[in-house]
Amino acid sequence: MIAQIAIQEKRHFPRKPIHTKVFLEKELHEGDLYCFSQDISSGGILIRSDHLLPLHSQVYLRFKLYPHMRPIQAIGKIVRVMRKFDKGETNTESRLGLGVEFTYLHPLDRQLIEEYTKQN
Repeated sequence: MIAQIAIQEKRHFPRKPIHTKVFLEKELHEGDLYCFSQDISSGGILIRSDHLLPLHSQVYLRFKLYPHMRPIQAIGKIVRVMRKFDKGETNTESRLGLGVEFTYLHPLDRQLIEEYTKQN
């Protein structure tokens, strides 16, 4: 429980669950991945994946908050890797959770994410 409180205190942005396809391109064009998101904030996104990416590696992301809108593009870095991730909404098991911190996000896209996280 103490660890859970410490994690919550470290978070600077409110998070909201989101299940959307994420196109993830590894740095140096080492390959592309399609993953699904778990939750999002204006500071980053948690992604479910079967592929391990090294901590601090840079990634390029593209995803939609809603099906009808244009994709959000961002640059981020892997700041957390969680193994043995639980089953998600799709009832498929992803072995890893990748915490990505946004290092570049257009201000209008950041605003869209902030508005999304404030909705009920």
